[in-house]
Amino acid sequence: MKKGFIYSFICFAVRLFVKRPVISGLDNFIQGRDSMIVANHEGAWGPVVTRAWFPLPSAPWVNGAITKRSECRKFLSGFFFMEQAHMKRWIAKPLGVLLEPLLLNLLRSNNAVPVYFGSAKVAITYKMSLERLKAGHTLMVFPDNESELHNAHVPDFHDGYLATASLYYKQTGKKLLIYPLCLSSRLNLISLGEPLEYDPGIDFGVECKRINDYLLAFIRQQYTVETDL
Repeated sequence: MKKGFIYSFICFAVRLFVKRPVISGLDNFIQGRDSMIVANHEGAWGPVVTRAWFPLPSAPWVNGAITKRSECRKFLSGFFFMEQAHMKRWIAKPLGVLLEPLLLNLLRSNNAVPVYFGSAKVAITYKMSLERLKAGHTLMVFPDNESELHNAHVPDFHDGYLATASLYYKQTGKKLLIYPLCLSSRLNLISLGEPLEYDPGIDFGVECKRINDYLLAFIRQQYTVETDL
């Protein structure tokens, strides 16, 4: 979908308030290959900074609830403004209502994929993900397991997102490249690692562990490093 004036305005406004991060590893991205970027969520900072500053276009996975009116405003007021920005409820609630149309427009402009894990509607998530990939979009996934925190608060990853790579290979015969993306608000850093290619010849459970172990090792190493960048 073509990004219009509202999307451009939102990005401009965000850049006024969110400092430009140090971005590294862009030369690791291989153009012309079907790809998935897997990132740690880093609270509200991660999705915001990747939309505003990360130069590689992508279709992000988002909580399915926030793609719906009325649920979107609850997310904005409860999670974004109250939990993340520590605003009072009487300020956060009207802000959520006011900004709901803008967020919905932003999601549409970015070809966002609603995520419904733990529900029969997860089939919609995979269907839309495959459609995005076939249309030439790179997926961006945030698969953090929020119930477990390790290594300076980078959670383990749920591996359900890797079913997309398996389904894509079965439908197209193409092997996805899967990249780790470290997001660190403390270091004001976005760091893209080298990709792994999905291997359909390996047992799926073994392949999930291989890929997740690699992604987490890179992200956690970058997340905890002290840098002079």
